Amino acid sequence: YRWAGLRPENIEFFDRPWPASQFEFALLAVVLVWALTTAWRLMRVELQAPANPIWFAGFVLTPAVIAGGMASTPINQAVTIYAVLHLVALGTFFAEPKDVVSWRAFARDVQTGRSIGRRWPAAVTALILAFVGACLVCAVSIANPQPGSPDAPALLGFAAFAFLVREAAILAFFHLGAGQRRGDFAAVVTIGLLIYAGPTLMEVLGVKDAGAAFFINPEGNAVSHTLSICAGLVQAAIFGLAAQSRWRSRQQAVGAGAV
Repeated sequence: YRWAGLRPENIEFFDRPWPASQFEFALLAVVLVWALTTAWRLMRVELQAPANPIWFAGFVLTPAVIAGGMASTPINQAVTIYAVLHLVALGTFFAEPKDVVSWRAFARDVQTGRSIGRRWPAAVTALILAFVGACLVCAVSIANPQPGSPDAPALLGFAAFAFLVREAAILAFFHLGAGQRRGDFAAVVTIGLLIYAGPTLMEVLGVKDAGAAFFINPEGNAVSHTLSICAGLVQAAIFGLAAQSRWRSRQQAVGAGAV
């Protein structure tokens, strides 16, 4: 393959050339390590051993760092790392079982100060990592200003993170309702309506360039990203407060012996 020109001799990883054979071997070693670690973790789950959130954090960071290292410039590297963290977090929101009983047990562990590793939600870890990724994008953007729009990428990560928090709040709201089994479907429909119907409605009302209030614009400027941050957090707060109301209703029902 190298003779035919289909395989480069060196691979750029965080702006440093690495021999392709050594890089591929290292990448294979990382995959094997995580495969063995995952098998060991699944065995501990079957034995009902306490979980350790650090393992999931490392598992999420691995593909993010690998993908980010392949990018060309520091800002592209930071944005790629955040993009992977964002997508993994969003996938975790849907893939992780939304069990209200487990949530209740986790809240009880937090209140009593007991070990919370067993029931620590992977979605919380993913959200924390996404926020760290947004901070990384901001820091790298400030340290490496881009000509023409020095402040545009700085808020990109925070704008995307605001909508990620909104998605988490929407999922929590619907899964705390009576139709918990259809929570994912209802959340997807709601997110779709916000992304597509929201800007259309604003245009009908005569408000132009309002798309940033409902979805992230990667090529937007600082004003667009600031609007995304504010609008995303407001929408997250609305669904978060509604989810909290449903949570309190469930807790009161449990206390009254109805559930």
